[in-house]
Amino acid sequence: MLRVQRTPSLEPLNRQPVASTITNLLTRSLLSKQLKPGDKLPTESELAQTLKVGRNSVREAIKMLSSLGAIEIRRGVGTFISTSMNASVLHPLIMSLVYRLGTSMELWELRVLVEAGVVELAIQKASPEDLLGLEQANERIRHALDSDRLDTGLVRDLDLAFHRCLLHATKNPLLAELGEAIYLLFFGSIEKSIAGDPASAYQNHQLLIDAIKDKRSDEARHLVTRSLAHWIAILNESAATGGKRDGDGGRGTEPTDTRRAVP
Repeated sequence: MLRVQRTPSLEPLNRQPVASTITNLLTRSLLSKQLKPGDKLPTESELAQTLKVGRNSVREAIKMLSSLGAIEIRRGVGTFISTSMNASVLHPLIMSLVYRLGTSMELWELRVLVEAGVVELAIQKASPEDLLGLEQANERIRHALDSDRLDTGLVRDLDLAFHRCLLHATKNPLLAELGEAIYLLFFGSIEKSIAGDPASAYQNHQLLIDAIKDKRSDEARHLVTRSLAHWIAILNESAATGGKRDGDGGRGTEPTDTRRAVP
């Protein structure tokens, strides 16, 4: 049975964003061992009352932290610190970027620039061992997709593992570290896109691996742009329909400038 912990030493907000305050609070409590993965957080009402803010502000902060994987929302039970949280999710860089997320176009541009640059370096520097690692990472995705019951969380984690392999294939440790941090911005949105079109992750990765093997830079850049346009189109449709998706999500369409397109 999970132990319920009340977060200690909360102080009312001044001008700091609500999400920032809650994130800093979680970080301090985890480091001081006052909270641990799996512990239950105070309710929205309790947080709002203690922090002297509205419940809507707390709710938005909780949703944002949930999309990053820092906390888990269990309907009818409560909100808990994630048992599988990546420590980097609380990195100041990630949080500062999260606060600035405004439109799907900005997200699309950021991810295209990062992935296109990563792929270009991988084409130049990837070793046979790197290419084998990419193949194996993608095969793990295929096996997960072939399961009788789709686990979108598992496929999301395997998708991120594939991109980590791609980052390390650049042979640039600075880019690899920065890239891993940036990918945390897409933690929740990747799972949403997998739920919308499960097969596309494996298929697009395989096409990309083939382009990297054959050193076809132009084709690789085109694949990145096309697959990410499909990714953001799914998220835009999911946001517009409240998470219920019909059709193919606008495959191949350009991203629209829709606010709150991602969690």
